[in-house]
Amino acid sequence: MRKIDNVNLSRYACYLIVQNADPSKEIVAQGQTYFAMQTRKQEITHAQELYQEDQKRVEVRKELAKHSKQLFSTAKKAGVTNYAEFQDAGYQGLYGGMRKSDLVQKK
Repeated sequence: MRKIDNVNLSRYACYLIVQNADPSKEIVAQGQTYFAMQTRKQEITHAQELYQEDQKRVEVRKELAKHSKQLFSTAKKAGVTNYAEFQDAGYQGLYGGMRKSDLVQKK
């Protein structure tokens, strides 16, 4: 036998060692339990983050729909009859003269 200095392992290295070790050893079983619990916590956190992103996206869509209704209502009062042309003019204003069809082709 020889003495070995302490070795620092990454979290992933520890995970690989514990997952491939003999689970009948108590320390290995504890390590496997630890990593299983941490994995589950991460899954829950990730699911919550996705849910929050979805909620933000829904709120932004509602806000966009509200503003679009206001815009088209104002356009109607101003005498706009061709809404497709009106909307395309909006794209041209936002994207340096590019029409929607140009944007679709570019993307």
